[in-house]
Amino acid sequence: MAGADYFIGQNDHGESLSDTLQDSTGAAVDISGATVTLTVAPIGGGAAVVNAAGAQNDQNGNGSDGSKGKVHYVWQSADTAVAGLYLGRWTVTFAGGAVQSYPNGGYLLIEISAPATATLGADYLTLEQLKASLDLSGLSFADEDLELAISAASRAIDEITGRRFYPDADAAQVRKFLPLNSGYCVIDDLCTFTSLTFLGDTWALDQDFYLEPINAAPDGRPWTSIRTIARPFIYTLADVSPGWAGFDGRITVTGKWGWAATPPQIQEAAGILASRLMRRAREAPFAVLGGFDGEAVRLARFDPDVAMLIDPFTKTVIV
Repeated sequence: MAGADYFIGQNDHGESLSDTLQDSTGAAVDISGATVTLTVAPIGGGAAVVNAAGAQNDQNGNGSDGSKGKVHYVWQSADTAVAGLYLGRWTVTFAGGAVQSYPNGGYLLIEISAPATATLGADYLTLEQLKASLDLSGLSFADEDLELAISAASRAIDEITGRRFYPDADAAQVRKFLPLNSGYCVIDDLCTFTSLTFLGDTWALDQDFYLEPINAAPDGRPWTSIRTIARPFIYTLADVSPGWAGFDGRITVTGKWGWAATPPQIQEAAGILASRLMRRAREAPFAVLGGFDGEAVRLARFDPDVAMLIDPFTKTVIV
């Protein structure tokens, strides 16, 4: 299906649907003194959402000033309540009583677009980047499917690699970890360190411990572990309440978790995967689409290009 002729967001109103009415030869129609009605109905059939005799005839006189055939309709709040594709027609009743509908050869295709679905996590490429790769720049008819494909691809990469490639909004996020031994603790990806406490005691970075890999920051990667310098994670009898029930070896780390910036390999993998998901969705027989999330994971695991790009970033789980 070709792109829609007009787009408006769901529940948006106040802006105008404007058009220039043309005859079968493409010439503007003289609608001087005519009344205009706009009808907008669901593409699959059903009651019209707009059947407005209040559409405006914008032609001045004989239209010699460039206004010949121009009309518009200002959307009302109830008109755009339901997202979907609609067919629109202008019906003109001329001064002499003749009636003619436009466009001359059919209908306007109007899309009322639902808001983008909120997702958990940042996407690894933009809508415009994916549209450019699919030769859809300047078109909006597939935006909703494209945004879903981008989010599904991004979250599939998170699931396969066991990590996320975007940072928290601030450096005040608190997480707790259990050290593997008295001097070493594996942590989640950390891009900004704020503080570390253990048994109520605040430890000093590069004095009591250091973050590993040591050169993670200049390499554009996060820290993934903590190694003690002066003192190990040791639990004395004073630290343990009677009966072991109060034993707690957790350390508390505050900072900004995740990756400071998305690696280009992850961006490229997300683009490949989202493109494949989009093509599969748009070419699905009978317009039946499967769930994107599970499909994204399967595609990513069996796509050699995606695997090559994301495998070096897959997190190793230490038990």
